[in-house]
Formats: sequence, structure tokens, C-alpha cells
Amino acid sequence: MQKDELLLIIKKNGGKILGVILGLIIALCILFIGVLKTIFIGFAIFLGYYIGSKFDSGESYDDFFNSLLPPWKKGR
Repeated sequence: MQKDELLLIIKKNGGKILGVILGLIIALCILFIGVLKTIFIGFAIFLGYYIGSKFDSGESYDDFFNSLLPPWKKGR
């Protein structure tokens, strides 16, 4: 198989390949560290992604952390 053909297959089926790799990683994590720890790691990754996307979209650190505080604690 030529290199160009392989790259075309990867581009055409990138989502499937990524899904298989992620599924394999999750299955190995569940087998070796357990379900609850795997869920916690997944939650931490999601939380980090969410916070990072907020900063990438241009939201300032102050605005983000003030949005987490209750209304009576803001602006102090």
C-alpha cells in the first residue's frame, strides 16, 4: 500500500480511528484502575477542556472566576 493511499484512508475514516483509539484507552483504564477512577479522570479532562475553551474564546480569568462565585460574593 502506498503512503498516499494510507493517508487518504486515514483522512476518510479519521473519526472512526479516533473512536477506536479512545475506546481502547478507556477500556484499558477501566481494567487497570477501575470504573470510578476512570470516570473521575474523564470528568477532570472534560473540566479542563471546558475551562480552556472559555479562555481560548477570549473570556478573561477574572470574568470566568467571578461567574463561579455566588452573586453576593462578586466584586469584593
